Amino acid sequence: MKSLLGANTDTALADLASTELPILSVSGPPGPSNNFGSGTTALQIYLHRPVLGVRLTTGEHTDAEGGTTDPLAELFCGTPQPGNTSPLRELTVRWAGQYFSGATDYLTGTTAPTPAGFQILAGT
Repeated sequence: MKSLLGANTDTALADLASTELPILSVSGPPGPSNNFGSGTTALQIYLHRPVLGVRLTTGEHTDAEGGTTDPLAELFCGTPQPGNTSPLRELTVRWAGQYFSGATDYLTGTTAPTPAGFQILAGT
């Protein structure tokens, strides 16, 4: 989520844009818990890469946390949806494996996002 104060996210992403660091996002649907997607918008503006990650088209802000979320987060941000948490876990574990194997195409072998209601986040 992008900070409500200052431009720290924009500054950091602008500085990271020229690096080769793998930066992949799991974003929830825009809503109050993520400042209506402002962090995802900043990623798309400042990181000029073909793929930036995925955005859930439905679900809760806590879906990326899955079973590790807490009651306070569930109270304010919703209960994680199993239909999103399992595919997210599979996808992010795959991304980590691809990173450590030296792969740079993080969409290779990705079949989970479409059925689970994910949108591929494209950069510019």
